[in-house]
Amino acid sequence: MFEHLSEGGVQMSVLPITTILEELRSRICEMRDSL
Repeated sequence: MFEHLSEGGVQMSVLPITTILEELRSRICEMRDSL
């Protein structure tokens, strides 16, 4: 998978981490609202 990664590919691999953190925040907020 890492064989055909370019400089742009490295940046793309960083984006999912931030999106996952945002999803976790939204889910935590939903859990608080449900409680």
